[in-house]
Amino acid sequence: MKDGVLGGLIGRIQHFCVHDGRGLRTTIFFQGCMLHCAWCQNPELISLSPVMMYVKQLCTQCRACVDLCPHNALANVTDVHPSCAMDVCENCLVCEKECVFRAREFSSHWVSLEDVMAESLREKAFYAKGGGVTFSGGEPLLQSDFCKALALKLRHENISVTVETAGFVPWSNIDSLIPFATAFYYDLKVVSRSLMSRFLGTQETLMLTNLRKLAQKQANIILRIPLIPQINGTTQELHKIFQFGYNLRNVKEIHLLPFHQLGAGKYAMIGKPYKLSHMQECAQNTINIAVEIAHTYGFKVNVGGTGFDGEC
Repeated sequence: MKDGVLGGLIGRIQHFCVHDGRGLRTTIFFQGCMLHCAWCQNPELISLSPVMMYVKQLCTQCRACVDLCPHNALANVTDVHPSCAMDVCENCLVCEKECVFRAREFSSHWVSLEDVMAESLREKAFYAKGGGVTFSGGEPLLQSDFCKALALKLRHENISVTVETAGFVPWSNIDSLIPFATAFYYDLKVVSRSLMSRFLGTQETLMLTNLRKLAQKQANIILRIPLIPQINGTTQELHKIFQFGYNLRNVKEIHLLPFHQLGAGKYAMIGKPYKLSHMQECAQNTINIAVEIAHTYGFKVNVGGTGFDGEC
């Protein structure tokens, strides 16, 4: 809520998406996530507040952003250390507006409910054959009030809503969206607590507890498993993940999302180290083994998560 107007922190709104639900979709990326997955492809959306993104190749070193910042958040910026001091930054956007070359941009902006809705309706004609709008992130359910209000408006337009979530939020946040969501694309990253601690940044199993509760509510759940070599891509961990999914009883489909390095460059843009820069992208043999194991548990498998016919 800002000045009495309902809105949310939105990273971007992406149109004509085919990997975020059935058919052609508009995907809304929300700011904020309580997990810190080592392989995150949207690290700029982890922080609960917008973060500054800097593209060195676009910067002309004019230093206009440094001179105009009213909070001196860029006072110590050099070519070697280009990031601003986010503990001082007030997200006033002065530097972003001044940079005509777009070398500095914030990861998200406050957008009103009405503006997000208008953007979502742009491709309504293409939603007719199973498409719709997907809430993604970040973790959209950290902004559950906004999600619920938007989902209600979309339902009035007969537009389906898919929620992508890691489930690491209070149960009430998830429960409030059940009446409005056509499907939940639920990230099941790891099951072993030792891997959670090392690669998710938490030892809490809240996401597993919430997944069980969601299954008990008979929600339409598709499990999404980021397939990370040597982490959850081992035979041992895959069996644990698929067994957990099997025990939910009403989950029939899983998406395997093979690890890639397409988001690696974002870490430098926000001044953060990327722990998996050394890791090779997922080999076909690793994917094949994961598919075979999933089939032994009776799952329908989609590699890549396309919203069209991609069953293995």
